[in-house]
Amino acid sequence: EDSRRNGVLSLADDVATKEFTQDFMERLWLESPLNVPMAVLMLSVWPHIVYLLDLSLNECRRAAAGENDDGLTNDTYLSLREVERAMALWFGSNDSVAGGPKFTSLSGMANLLGGSFIMSTGMRVNLTVKSLYEEMVQLLSHAERCYPGSSTTEELFHLVNEMISTMTIPLVQGLINSLLRATTGDIEMREMARIYAFAVVPRLTACRPSVAHNLLQDVLRPNDNSTKHGDDALNNAIYFLESVYPCLGIKCENINPSPIIPAMSACTNPRDNSPFGGNYSPSSTTARTHAMIDLDVRQFSILVGGGAFEAAKMLYTFGNSARVNGERGTEYISLASLATDPARSRGDPFYGYFVTDARSTFYAHNVIMEALEGAGQYEEM
Repeated sequence: EDSRRNGVLSLADDVATKEFTQDFMERLWLESPLNVPMAVLMLSVWPHIVYLLDLSLNECRRAAAGENDDGLTNDTYLSLREVERAMALWFGSNDSVAGGPKFTSLSGMANLLGGSFIMSTGMRVNLTVKSLYEEMVQLLSHAERCYPGSSTTEELFHLVNEMISTMTIPLVQGLINSLLRATTGDIEMREMARIYAFAVVPRLTACRPSVAHNLLQDVLRPNDNSTKHGDDALNNAIYFLESVYPCLGIKCENINPSPIIPAMSACTNPRDNSPFGGNYSPSSTTARTHAMIDLDVRQFSILVGGGAFEAAKMLYTFGNSARVNGERGTEYISLASLATDPARSRGDPFYGYFVTDARSTFYAHNVIMEALEGAGQYEEM
């Protein structure tokens, strides 16, 4: 449940993928042993970091739901403990060790990618991760943390999502960098592209499965008889990646490619007034923010389809993609807030017809929650 929320471990559920991963690692040991540490970071350390962060969130959610009447006791700090472990894996035991060419931590990898991307990007990633960690510590050290009725779960939900998105930045950078260098016929860079794809592609399964499938075929399982990626495959792979930046929680400027990469075409974020599907052009600059709710709808559908009902419930309740600047800073438009908005009553007489028929003001919200919780008419399903 925890790992499926972000899709990081979803590929591991596929038997064929397990066999492919094992074959890949065995070949890597024989043909490119210097890349094995990187593969360990991507295939083992990175998924476990995401798992620990989601486990921390789930521990807090369980306590707030009353499954642990005492909340997170002073003796255990369950949720905070998992966050501490995730940070230990990200930064490693010694940052100086990660400063050389054979880096041993993901934080070191983020810094080293400055060779092909603007150097400050990696440093900003690590500073942001540290800042988010400090916010989590403060949140989970509060006397009433994760108690029923507290807002801890919602706040931690957004902090965890932001941290995972931030940590994804160097992974995407590494994949793009490796793909670009692979066009020269560099076999080692082709293997590096596959390693980075192992870390990035599974996250896309929680965003847009079709893009994950395309990258799976073009990068993880390309034609082994070819010595280099074709230009079309390269352009498609980078285009696919850029198309899911919003779902990954990143923007073009986060990737920040260096001018020394001539093959890297400029990535541009959609303008606030650029056309939507069907060539509809909004007159309000805030319309695109609200339109981002479709990303939550898509991920909600994927989570429910995968049986991750608690994860889907948190996404439905707290929101993630549609954000606005409010009086208290960033505020989220959730699917639940749309379903329970009092302004819906202005849709009379039609809204009233639905209320009368369902005998409930929040008829849609109630049905969705019953389905997610296996209650009411869905109890026996």
